[in-house]
Formats: sequence, C-alpha cells, structure tokens
Amino acid sequence: MRTSLRTAQALALLLGFYTLTVGALAVIVTVNVVLTQVWLRSGGPSPLQIWGFSALLCYPLVRGLFVARGNRRCPDGVRVSAEEQPELWQRVHRVAGAVGTRPPAELWLVDEVEAAVWQSSWLLGLIPGRRRMVLGLPLLAGLTTAELDSVLAHELGHYAHFDTRLAALTARNRAGLRQIVARYGDAQGFGHGIGRGFARYARMCLSVSQASSRAQEVAADRASVRIAGRAAAVSALRQVRALDAAHGRYTEQQSGIGWTLGLRPPAEDMLPRFRRFLGTETWRREAERMLVDPPREKVSLYDSHPPIEERIALIEALPEAEAENAGRAVDGATASAYGLLREADALGGRTALARPGAGERREVPWDVLAAAVGQAELFSEGEPLLRSASAVLRRRSGLDEILDAVDAGRWSELVDWIPHQGSVIVVSAPASRTMKVAAASDALYSLSLSSLVERGRGRWRMDVGRGKVLALDAGLDPLFGPAIDAAVDAGTADTSILRQLLADAEPEVRAEPEPMPN
Repeated sequence: MRTSLRTAQALALLLGFYTLTVGALAVIVTVNVVLTQVWLRSGGPSPLQIWGFSALLCYPLVRGLFVARGNRRCPDGVRVSAEEQPELWQRVHRVAGAVGTRPPAELWLVDEVEAAVWQSSWLLGLIPGRRRMVLGLPLLAGLTTAELDSVLAHELGHYAHFDTRLAALTARNRAGLRQIVARYGDAQGFGHGIGRGFARYARMCLSVSQASSRAQEVAADRASVRIAGRAAAVSALRQVRALDAAHGRYTEQQSGIGWTLGLRPPAEDMLPRFRRFLGTETWRREAERMLVDPPREKVSLYDSHPPIEERIALIEALPEAEAENAGRAVDGATASAYGLLREADALGGRTALARPGAGERREVPWDVLAAAVGQAELFSEGEPLLRSASAVLRRRSGLDEILDAVDAGRWSELVDWIPHQGSVIVVSAPASRTMKVAAASDALYSLSLSSLVERGRGRWRMDVGRGKVLALDAGLDPLFGPAIDAAVDAGTADTSILRQLLADAEPEVRAEPEPMPN
C-alpha cells in the first residue's frame, strides 16, 4: 500500500510538471496570436519579431520537457572486477544476499567519502538497467568490516524495499524543474514570472518527495541493523560523519592545497597518508570531541536524509527482540575494511588520478608541495605592501626597497597607500588607520618570512597531522616578531635587527629547525 501511494505521488508530481509546462507554452502562444492580430491591424511590429522573442521565451520550457536525466553516468573513479578485488566483491555479494536483492553489476571506487548504488533505466524507470555501486576508499580506510556491512546493507536496502523504483520519476521531475528554473533565473518581465511560478512548484515537489525520501532512509537503517547489528549501524553512522570531516580537512590542508597552482602530491601516497592522518593525536582528539559533542545539523523540509543523531536515536529505540538477533546474516568482524583491498596503495593512486583534472596537475613530493603553496600564500599576503611601495616610490619595489623606505621615514606613506581589505565598511578615521597599520605590518611579516625561506634560513614541510608548517633556523623564531615590531614602530623605526636576520650569513650554531606555526 505504501509503495502504491508513493508511486501515485511521484506520478502526480511529474504530471503536474508537464501540465504546468504545457500550460505556460499555451499561454505564450495564445498571447502571441492575439498580439499578432492586433499589431497587423494597427501596423505595429513585424510578426517575425514577436514570434522570435516568444521562441526565446519558450526555449527553456521545451528543454525542460525533453531534458535527459543522465542516470546512466559513470563515476569519476576506478571500476574494479571480482578478479581484481575478490574479497571486497565477496563482501558485497554476501550483504546483497542477506538483504534480499541482487548485487550490483559494477563496483566503482572513488576518492571521496561516499557510498551509493544507482541503476540505469529507460522509459522513466520502467525498464531497469545495470546496477552500479560506488564506494569511497576513504571509507574503507576508516571503517571496520562490520561497519562496512552496515553501509552496504543500507544502500542495497533501498532496492530490497523497492524505494528506487520511483527514483527515475522523481529524478525526471527534478531535472526538468532545475533546467527551467536555472534558465529563467535572471529573466525580467514575463520570463521572471514564469521562473517564479516554476520555483514555487519545485519547492513544493521537494518538500513532498523529500519527506518520502527521509522515510526510506529510516527503513534502510533498519535493514542495516538486521544485517550488521545495532552497534555496528550506530558506529557506522558516526564514523562516516567523522571520516567525511577528516577527509575534508585532509584535502583542504594537505592533498588538495596545490590544486590551483597545478600541483598534486604523489598519487600512490595519498590514501596511505590519509590513514596516517587518521591515526595522529591531532585528529583523534577531534574525533573524540565530535563523538561527545556532535556537530549540529541544519534541519529543512528539503532534506533528503533525517539528521544523523535522529537516525541513531531511532536505531537505539528498536525493540530488543528485533535488535538482539541482528548482525548474524553477515560475519560482523572488527577488522579494518582496508584489509579487504588488494594492492591498496596502487589502487588508491589510480583512484586519485581518476578525479577530473588530476592528470593535468604536476606531481611533486609532499615537502615541495608545502613549499610551493606556502611561498605563494606569503607572497599573496605581502602583495598589498608591494603595491603600496610601488605607488609611493614610483618604481617596481621589493622587500629591500621597502626597508630602505622605512629607514627614510616613509613608513607612514606606505601605510596610507595600503588598500582596504575585505568588504567596504564605514569606520572612524583612527580605526581605519589602525586597520591599515595592522595590514601593512602583517604584509611585512609575510614578505620577510618568504625572504628567509629563499635565503635558506627557513624550510617548509608537510606534517601528517597539521599540514604545511614552516621551520626556521634555531634561534630565529623568538627574535623575528620583535624585529618586525621594531621596524614598524611609529616613533623609532629601526630595520637593522630585521636586516641582520635576513642576512645571508649562516648562524654560528646550526641546530635542528624549530617548527613555526603558520
């Protein structure tokens, strides 16, 4: 009965989309016919101009009627066969059999925290096609086999409950609405009115269909409990959330920092390094904090999934009789799911290179990557002062010219030419001056640090837990801040200490570099 109601609902929403689209086309054509007759009698604009404008107005509507759904796409990853990864495929087959649905025909591994199953189809889902499963290698790097079973059971459980039979109808409706709303987003006049009408219908469709999607997620969670057990299901939800945050931070601070510079780290070391990152004390403390104080999730009528804590509460509230016999369909071992992979490092490298644009980036060692990005950031931070110096001195200027200007008593002029940072806000003159002085001082600090690295008195390295860090020669760190302060002092500006630190001469005692936070 529930499936029949969901089917009727999906068909009604799709029919409403077609009705609304055809109705809008009919209104446009009717208005055109009336205007053509009126203007022909009165000698107004040419009918060709009228119908040409209307054709442009109708184009997004026609595209929305015939837009392709694209559910036969392939992931940006590596497809692995049962011969290449027999243990992983066996796990997938066992879970599919326990859930009561056929296993996927294809298994793709991607460099994201992702788990999904989709099925290509024709005629709005009436003719099913190949079923594809996508698994993120970062998931396998952090989950146990029992937690992986829970994730697999959840995704395959959608097919066992026939939830996905309606996916084609819903996806077709959303694709058409997205096409039309996007095309009319910047339109004016009548086109703006059409866009607003379709946007309201889209919001209504989302609120209705997403409520059904949330119920389906709860049902799939029950399937994961039945297959892997309640403890594994709860742990998997928490671990997936933590792994998603960990991989995001790892990408932002390490593996992806050189993307805009056209650089990337060694592909085969990206996955092993992520596993080492998960084992660092820095991340373990963060993961424990997330467990004790879970991040708050925004709740909306348009959410396709209930909040994780709500899903966990529903799982923990299952009757004991239902939960105590669970987890026996598949062996719920506590070994790492990473052990299911063969030649995992090489596989991780292939998966990393399958990301769009990865092959176009130049591969460099981790420390070289840290140095390139670190120096680029220091130069960007110091650029406002370089521009200011060029404007004040009326010639292309570097750090040496800036220090000469400071010695000549022109620091105040350099500060005056520093551009405002961030959004334009109205502040008092003293406050504006204070902000400019701080910006100029920070820029001088960054340019001086960059110079130290260029002269071999500082080195960038990539720390597994913290990302890129700058290490200065022993003894430089405690002297550097006061040297900058002395150089920018309004009353007694003195660059001699800073110049000495920037000198090419080696220090008398060369010790191990001291890490300097960046």
